[in-house]
Amino acid sequence: MTMQVSAEELWGGIEFKLDEARYFLNEMSVDIRPLRDQPGSSQFAALMESTGALVGNMWQAKFYYHLDAFLVATRAVPDIIQMCFGQDGVTKSKKSPLNKWFYSLKNSEQKRRREFQQLFQPDYNNFRKLPLSLARNVTVHRRGVPQAEVQVIGRYGVYKGGPLAGIPSAESRPIIAGNDPALQWAATLPPQPVEPSANDFTFEIPQQNGPSQSIPLFTGCKKYLEDAVQLITRARALYQQKHASQPLTPP
Repeated sequence: MTMQVSAEELWGGIEFKLDEARYFLNEMSVDIRPLRDQPGSSQFAALMESTGALVGNMWQAKFYYHLDAFLVATRAVPDIIQMCFGQDGVTKSKKSPLNKWFYSLKNSEQKRRREFQQLFQPDYNNFRKLPLSLARNVTVHRRGVPQAEVQVIGRYGVYKGGPLAGIPSAESRPIIAGNDPALQWAATLPPQPVEPSANDFTFEIPQQNGPSQSIPLFTGCKKYLEDAVQLITRARALYQQKHASQPLTPP
């Protein structure tokens, strides 16, 4: 039988998952930061750019993976909470190994967990309906990739892309054939980097009735993380109400 542990050990796992989500969100910001603005790379990037070289940070090879990981980590928070302190829906299925685990607990712990789950369920349901929870479902269970889009207005054009269709890392001025000295001079200009900012990203959010809606990606992610923090705060209050300092059996 699994040994009982202190609640703080279980809360530690929940806070770990929250910190994981914070990490991936921070990495998304770092991914799109030009090398000249990144610690440890700024001097090298400035030196290379002074020679006319185009220095890119290959952000597209990392950004969407970090976004995917952020969605998964954040959405996992309420699931872990109810498994640690309540009764997950899977434990009610007689075909699940967790069903046997739950009914091996002392009757007093089963009772406390059911009461916690009853109080926590509305918060859990609300979190499942949040815009990025719905977007995460599409990413993980339907499409395989986050439904994100970037649109960068460059010096010479507008560039749109996403996880399956990248945007160019650089652009050059379109040259019209001819003997115009100005156009000939323009042809000698080096390519310009195409660098997105946080405001250039949007996320498509599925709607139950009607077409999906687009929201600012970074704003939505920060709000999703704040919602997870608030959920943990409420869950801690419910824990004090139903479990107090009594030990619990981890799943």
